[in-house]
Order: sequence, then C-alpha cells, then structure tokens
Amino acid sequence: YANAKNADDVLSPGWRTANFPENFTRLFTEPKLREPFFRVFLWTVMFAFLSVFTAAANAATPAVGAAAPEFALPDQHGKLRRLIEWRGKWVVLYFYPKDDTPGCTKESCEFQAALPHLKKRQAAVFGISILDEASKAKFAEKHGLTFPLLADADHAVAEKYGVWQEKTNYGRTYMGVARVTYLIDADGKVARR
Repeated sequence: YANAKNADDVLSPGWRTANFPENFTRLFTEPKLREPFFRVFLWTVMFAFLSVFTAAANAATPAVGAAAPEFALPDQHGKLRRLIEWRGKWVVLYFYPKDDTPGCTKESCEFQAALPHLKKRQAAVFGISILDEASKAKFAEKHGLTFPLLADADHAVAEKYGVWQEKTNYGRTYMGVARVTYLIDADGKVARR
C-alpha cells in the first residue's frame, strides 16, 4: 500500500469503484464475503440503535444539579401533592414498580423505618408508582406506611424522571417503572440519583 496513488490501487482489481453494482451483488452471493459483511453490518446497526436509545434515555434523566421536574399527583388519600409545595425542604422521591410486591414492600417499609430520622432533618418522603390511589391506600394500610404514595397512572412523571423504561422478565419485554431514588434539595434541584 505504500506505493498506492489512489483508492483503486489499494482495492483489489475485482473491487474497483467502476464495478460497484457487481461488487455489491457479490456481497450477497459469495459465502466468504457475505458472512463477514453481515456480521459487521449487524454489529453496526446494533451499536447505532443502542447509542440512540441510550442518548434518549439519558436526555430524559434529570442530571445532578438540574431542576427536578415538577409534578402534581394524587396520594393514597386522594390529596393532590405538588413538588413545589416542598420547596425549602429536602425530598426523597423513590420510584417503585408495583404496590405490594416483595421488593417494593421491603423498600417502602425501609423508608417507613427511616422516616423519624428523615423528619428530624425536615425531609419528606414520596413513593411513586403507576397504580391508582385505591391500590396505594390498600398497600399503605396493609404495611403501616404513613408517608404519601403517589399514583402516576399515566406514567408521565416517571417519564420526566427517566424511570419509565423497557424491562424484561421471563423472556417477556414490556415498559415499566425502574426502581430509582432521587434526593431533591431545598432549592428543588436533584442532589443525588
């Protein structure tokens, strides 16, 4: 290749640009060319898809230091709760997939146990999932949860916080809420995720 004067000198005679239609056809008809071509092609498509998907997911996730997306959601008692009402106090905002499942129950009960410690620091706790207020009321009563559990039935708030994601369980792919906790500071900015 050191003596090459142009691209045609680098390519084998059968791959000259003038023979493009025939060469392109060879990619599909000759097994020794087809397999590497398709392997590279598939990896390129997968990488491009993952890059776009990751960029879209990261764009929807509020960054540390950014303003936390506002919301107004009903709690288990039907009371509308707004994030802006808690300005001046720290807020622990945790998203969980579903009421009264083993993992979500354990997580919620741990927040309930930490509530006295958090109240001393004037911090509020909110749990958010997509089930309705009735489900939240039953869940809170069954496990003695005294903090607000918010119903995000249309998953609009989950989307704002970047936690409405594609999930896989037993080979089935579906959209759902990821288990994520945000710490929002007194100025309404994301302190931690």
